[in-house]
Amino acid sequence: MTQSSGFFDPGGYTRAQIAAAFGRFLGNGYIPGYLNALNVYQHTAPDMSVNVNTGGCQVEGYWHISDAVVNLAIEAADATHPRIDRIVARLTTTGSPGSVVLAVHKGTAQTPAVAPTRTWASPTYELVLADVLVVVGTTAITTAMITDKRADDTLCGAARPAYVGKTAAANVAMAGFKLTGCANPSGVADGDNKGARDAAILVAVPSQAGHSGKFLSTNGTVTSWQPQGAVFKAIASDTLATSRDTEVAITTSAYTLTKLVTTPQQHIAGGVYRVKFTLRTWGSIPEHAYAKIYVNGIVAGTERHQTHNGDAGPGYSVEYSEDLTIAAAGPATIAVWCYRTGESFSYLSNFRVYCTDTVPWT
Repeated sequence: MTQSSGFFDPGGYTRAQIAAAFGRFLGNGYIPGYLNALNVYQHTAPDMSVNVNTGGCQVEGYWHISDAVVNLAIEAADATHPRIDRIVARLTTTGSPGSVVLAVHKGTAQTPAVAPTRTWASPTYELVLADVLVVVGTTAITTAMITDKRADDTLCGAARPAYVGKTAAANVAMAGFKLTGCANPSGVADGDNKGARDAAILVAVPSQAGHSGKFLSTNGTVTSWQPQGAVFKAIASDTLATSRDTEVAITTSAYTLTKLVTTPQQHIAGGVYRVKFTLRTWGSIPEHAYAKIYVNGIVAGTERHQTHNGDAGPGYSVEYSEDLTIAAAGPATIAVWCYRTGESFSYLSNFRVYCTDTVPWT
């Protein structure tokens, strides 16, 4: 059996040996509480860029400190389809001296977010700090397009002792809530297997700094602090959660983002949402309006087509409704995209999302 230890004079250690030693004791992730923890936010004067705040992270035994805000440029939007870019802390070990830098991992149009690069064959390793939804025609990245991913242990997570697990044992306090979404057991022996299917729970834990009176919420993948009473799985209903009612003109001849909402962080298990909107058309020649629902930049709803066959007047309005399932954990964007043909007398209004047990939406 061979034993090893270090670091001792006269040195001669390689960077890989030093990183491997640190990596045995401190796992990957951003450093909570250090400066501003590398949160990603909208540039002060919105443009095609985002800011990454000060903070630090640990990547495969290497460390990164950023003591000033870093501005990262986002490439121009795709002409026909949305994409999701990822803001990453990227470790590169090629060359000398190597580096950990903040960067943009550009996504592919009309596909889910790309997986972070994590292969030593590259050799590159990325931690995902945030996702940025780049919609067709956009000229500025706003807060609604940025989704924080630091709390997702599969993408980033908080740096912690490497052999302390990502979850901790604790007593479960249901606080008046019950598990939902569980199929009924088929027999006594099946009860344990189905008892927690699709269930999000509240876990009571001792008070932690900055989280007094809160609970840990989890859907089995992502864990985050939430206030008591938070709802973690949406169910479609006729209870209005949020709305963007103002009527806007549809002026483009190709699908373009028209209205957008973001689900609350507390909806960590996703769920089913009832989405409604109204199309109105009129004009002296036939007018056609088209609309689709997108979730996280990807088509999720049925294409709607509303037409008016050419007479002046107040127009012809139709309300459309559809129940959509969102499986992804954490905040999700729900948007309606539209285009028209004819005389530009097409309008969209009353974009609304309905579900039971809602928490306040922005």
